[in-house]
Amino acid sequence: MSKEHQIGQVIPQENLNLQTRLSPEEQAELIRLLQKSGHPQGHGVAIQVTQTVTTTSPVPPAELLAGYNQHIPDGANRLFTMVEEQSKHRREIEKSVIETQNKATLRGQWIALGLVALLIGVAVYFAFLGYAYLCWAILTTTIGRVLAVFVLGKKAQENSLREKNPQDSSPQ
Repeated sequence: MSKEHQIGQVIPQENLNLQTRLSPEEQAELIRLLQKSGHPQGHGVAIQVTQTVTTTSPVPPAELLAGYNQHIPDGANRLFTMVEEQSKHRREIEKSVIETQNKATLRGQWIALGLVALLIGVAVYFAFLGYAYLCWAILTTTIGRVLAVFVLGKKAQENSLREKNPQDSSPQ
């Protein structure tokens, strides 16, 4: 006896479309379970079939969208509108964050430039007073710290980019 014929015997006629959704292995398992339950004709047996759909896209599959339209007037369009608005909002926030970070970075660079200019001025003043060692100490530490900040900052930026994109680990 074929599996389709067996399923047709144990599952009521109104649920026969179930057999088209089951793989041959699932059909065999269903027949085995129903026969094991002691109800060879499937009477008094409740069957629950659960289907889980997972997507990685913000857009659901077309069948699901059709279901939205059946139950909610213009449901698919409303869903797409919501997704588009959320995406637009996210892009605006990201743009705002980037602009704020750029302003803060620029402000920090101007402050650093001012401090370096001030320290160079102090070093020159000490040189005129005859304190050459103090002048060179200020200049070397100032230049050394500025170089260290730029080198370490560049290294941290490269590490951050490497973490975000691990397949591109080549140094620049």
